[in-house]
Amino acid sequence: MKGLLLKDYYVVTRTCKVQLLVNVVFIIVAIITNENDRFMFLAVPVLIAGDIPITLIAIDEKSRWTEYSGALPYSTAQKVLSKYITGLIYVLLVCGIMFLTALCFNGSEIPLTIMFSLALAGALLIPSLMIPLCYKFGVNNGMLIFLILLFIIMFIFQSIFSTEEISALLLKCAEIPAPIFVLAGIAVYGASFGISTALGAVRGKK
Repeated sequence: MKGLLLKDYYVVTRTCKVQLLVNVVFIIVAIITNENDRFMFLAVPVLIAGDIPITLIAIDEKSRWTEYSGALPYSTAQKVLSKYITGLIYVLLVCGIMFLTALCFNGSEIPLTIMFSLALAGALLIPSLMIPLCYKFGVNNGMLIFLILLFIIMFIFQSIFSTEEISALLLKCAEIPAPIFVLAGIAVYGASFGISTALGAVRGKK
């Protein structure tokens, strides 16, 4: 398992330099911008952080690591788990930096605990939905299906609710205790791992 994590670490540091640079730029912009726009700029690195496991899966497919790893003494669960652990570490790192930045330069009316909890839950939700689709249909098809589903959900949501109702819903969410968002994000992430492991095992038999 340690070897898989080291392999994914080396892949991230060598091939995800653009994502890392973009995160640094947005954090710097968040520091020097005004208070009203700061949260928006800090949210971008969090969303990018959730994409790291997808990038790792895409590189594995392109390099044919998936086929090669079948000859190594690793189970499907271990190979899938390494992606989830790597993604979780990166998400926690980015959310931690975001929290410290907001703590030092905070001017928002949103409590920092809610800000951190929502960011963490959102960053975990994206890969939780995308990774199983990528294991089932491949990275390109999986991302396309995810975007189509996201568009349909957003279209239906905006068709049913008005802007005022959406704003009221967000205000109600701010009243929910912060740990609930974190626990929900972790629960969904864990369930996603179970689904991806099952799909990865089926995909490996083909």
